[in-house]
Amino acid sequence: GEHFLYRLSNGKWCVTDAESEIAKGTCSLRSSRAADLPSESGLGWEYYDGAKWNVDPNLTCTSSKEAAAAFASKAAAEKARLAPLWASPPDQVLDGHTGAKAHMMGVYERSAHRKANGAPVFVKQVEGGGEHFLYRTRNGKWFVANAESQIAKEVGQLRSSRVADLPNESGLGSWSVMADEDGEPFWITDPNALVGRRVTVLWSKGKRYKGVCTHYNPSDGKHSIVYDDGEQKRYTMTEKTFWVCDGTVEGIEYVARTAAGACKPRGGTVVWHDDPGLGCFARLL
Repeated sequence: GEHFLYRLSNGKWCVTDAESEIAKGTCSLRSSRAADLPSESGLGWEYYDGAKWNVDPNLTCTSSKEAAAAFASKAAAEKARLAPLWASPPDQVLDGHTGAKAHMMGVYERSAHRKANGAPVFVKQVEGGGEHFLYRTRNGKWFVANAESQIAKEVGQLRSSRVADLPNESGLGSWSVMADEDGEPFWITDPNALVGRRVTVLWSKGKRYKGVCTHYNPSDGKHSIVYDDGEQKRYTMTEKTFWVCDGTVEGIEYVARTAAGACKPRGGTVVWHDDPGLGCFARLL
């Protein structure tokens, strides 16, 4: 894979791990102001945590060969440190959550052939078929996903509260559970539930426009969206990419799941609730 450092039209510099994001002007790291070059003296940087931008006073960008060599040496040392930890870690046990994700508790065994971002992936076999996955994201937090395809997207239903080498690390603290304002996974299965909600709709060439869903017509399965500039459009929303952008679900992206009108979150900003009872422990054999 590759990472890209590029300049926005407003002069700020951005870092992304997908070349397709350059045209959209999106990223997870950015400079705090416009600059001719990203290594400009005194330039501050920010990171996006999934909900807001945060200043990181320790993040810098330099252009010297010495700095590049020092970074490469640091990365090599970190890789060497983690190698023995990740070579044959113990199986992991998730326990303590009694809410909507209680079915994800249990024993997660190290996969012999799967890795995520260099770290081992732990798999739980689900009774009746299926698997759950405990994996490490690029930022070092551990996530639990109910589908292997979610690993590449770095999404899941449970996550550690902070970065850790292994999910059973001592002092890791509480874990968080993905939830909506009602404390349950946010699914829109009733097309009428979208009426009255404020949405952002993705148009061609990556453009996004905001408006309000005012009506749903069950005869043709289409929703009416009145945009902020007064323009009105009717869509089959299961064929559109859009965001519900009001209340506590701001930033959740939805895509079609079934032809019946159900939609599900895909990435974006979701709501997390801390669960002090949820923990991860090494399985003792």
